[in-house]
Amino acid sequence: MEHAYLEPDAGVAYLDDEGRITVVCPTQNVHYDQKDVASTLALPLEKVRVIQSATGGGFGGRLDITVHCFLALAAYHLRKPVKIVYSREEVFQGTSKRHPLKIHYKSGVKNDGTLTAVEVDILGDSGAYASYGVAVCIRSAVHATGPYFVLNVKVRSQMVYTNKPLERGDAGVWRASNGFCS
Repeated sequence: MEHAYLEPDAGVAYLDDEGRITVVCPTQNVHYDQKDVASTLALPLEKVRVIQSATGGGFGGRLDITVHCFLALAAYHLRKPVKIVYSREEVFQGTSKRHPLKIHYKSGVKNDGTLTAVEVDILGDSGAYASYGVAVCIRSAVHATGPYFVLNVKVRSQMVYTNKPLERGDAGVWRASNGFCS
């Protein structure tokens, strides 16, 4: 499932007055982005600066690297300011997707409707990508009881790599090619 925020992934990068690669783009994770860009360029952290521009939508989709490293590489090698704006098709092809989950709930309820127990088994599909699968796995477990106070809770949450990339489906739509998505 695509996050489908309105504005496409875009950004600029340049060498600042101190010789640092500076990347300006929408993000939900500036510090991780800095580490990823520095690692990609084999530079120390202090040689990379990431600035969060106005971020309209995200819904978790701005957590992953999109244009960041491409911008940094181009600015580093060209030694000139660069700009990238993905087309909508490029957003669908080149950005992370939501993690499909199969969730099985078993609940215990008193006659008066009081929720007394919840047992939840969650199996998530991280596809071929490391990304934020672990965080999604943890968050799905944390929120498994929803807004309800439940005294007896058992939650098992797993995220698995299925080594399944995206594929082009009917009508040119890109989708995850796995048993969890349609």
